[in-house]
Amino acid sequence: MAGPARQWNLSNTISIETQLAAGIFYSSTPYQLYKPDYAMIADSWYEITASSDLSFALGAGVRFIYKLSPCHSLGIQGQLMHSAVSFEFNSLQGPRTDQRNITMVNSSLSLIIRIISPWQEL
Repeated sequence: MAGPARQWNLSNTISIETQLAAGIFYSSTPYQLYKPDYAMIADSWYEITASSDLSFALGAGVRFIYKLSPCHSLGIQGQLMHSAVSFEFNSLQGPRTDQRNITMVNSSLSLIIRIISPWQEL
């Protein structure tokens, strides 16, 4: 996913960065074996095949950055992503399409190492 980002310096050591993102989201389901408790005509089990989908996704994120030194910083990041996906399955009754909304929240703690900065004299 890609999109614009903006960083604000709140002080000499603390800054905040926001991001909007859009892109392609890949999702998949596992292979399943379904065994109902009742079976009248057909076998007492059937297979649900695995499925996958490529869909459009939107996301937004925020990162708080604490500067330890000119080359090292700590970051705490949170990101929200959303996508509407369609899974196609082959079941006993024939092909079936399930529509699902997937929303994910990611959070991370990172060590940021600045190797070269064009805005700072070495």
